[in-house]
Amino acid sequence: MDIRIERLENIDQARALARCVYDVYGLTFHRSYLYEPETTLRLNQRGHLTSFIAVKGARCVGHIAAVRPYYEYTIAGSPVASDSIREVGQAMVLPHLRGEGVRVRLTEALRRWAIAEDLRGLYTRCVTHHTLAQRAAKEGGGIPSALLLAGVPFWVRYEADGGPQGSQPISTVSYYTVLRDGGEHDIWLPELDRDVYRAIYDRLEQPRVFRGEEEASPVAVATKVRVHFDPTKHQGRIHVLRAGPDVAELVIQRYRWLMAGRIQHVLLLAPLDNPFVARAVTAWKGEGMIFGGVLPHLMGADAAIYQGVREVDLRPDAIQVIDPLAVTLRSRAIEDWRFSRDMQRPAPAFRGIAKPGSVL
Repeated sequence: MDIRIERLENIDQARALARCVYDVYGLTFHRSYLYEPETTLRLNQRGHLTSFIAVKGARCVGHIAAVRPYYEYTIAGSPVASDSIREVGQAMVLPHLRGEGVRVRLTEALRRWAIAEDLRGLYTRCVTHHTLAQRAAKEGGGIPSALLLAGVPFWVRYEADGGPQGSQPISTVSYYTVLRDGGEHDIWLPELDRDVYRAIYDRLEQPRVFRGEEEASPVAVATKVRVHFDPTKHQGRIHVLRAGPDVAELVIQRYRWLMAGRIQHVLLLAPLDNPFVARAVTAWKGEGMIFGGVLPHLMGADAAIYQGVREVDLRPDAIQVIDPLAVTLRSRAIEDWRFSRDMQRPAPAFRGIAKPGSVL
């Protein structure tokens, strides 16, 4: 097949990509900047995106990008996430060319670039209402390390990728591909979920020294938290940039604020190299937060993932995963979700008649 893979470097390529996105998704793709060639080119020039396109003749027929995580959020000019990993995403191929190996070639080109750039790793978020992307991530050496329940709103449509599960929000599983190890360092594992964390690290085979929260006498520092929310998707994020003794309380305050504001999904990212984070997990889960997993080196340190899901009745059987470790992640997340759901539902009203002076 006469298809070549190119790195996006000029405005004509960006215009061709915009036409490809329209041909695949119409105007429904969730990254609207891809419809704006000048914006797409600028993001690539700044390194926030690194786009690769598949070209047949003069027509763009496919795309994939390495995205700098959370590039749009900075603290005093510094990015929230490490510059040494990327999220693989925005993959698309014209429908009549699927099954022709176009996505495989795009992914190979991105991986070669990432190795040449000496990146530590790549992670790929895969929807769980079908398994095609998961199989591709696994074949590329990815290890499942995080699972987000209902992280994609039900109104975000993926007809081109197989369609959503009715009115269900869509869950995602993240696969992390190790390109090089980041050196040995300490990880403070909370007592709760320690078994699942260890299972993840066993598969990742990354050099870590595991510490328990009970081992530490950490130096107190001021907690620093960044909150962002997207009112169009009803999503919120809490980034713990620095954790001190009050991190549990401060995160809970922000979490309650987001949930009470009718945000449907809250994502918490907190550094696992900090014992205050390990100690806070019991309080967070007592508040109804749900285990999500870990994303290695996301914030310089590995990031613990917890989440909140507001007033949603999920269908666990609709969450499809193909890797045994992903099954473990799903089981723990569903267990926590059921507890969180029960907390959100009010207790049945008392229907008896109270006598004066009685306590109900």
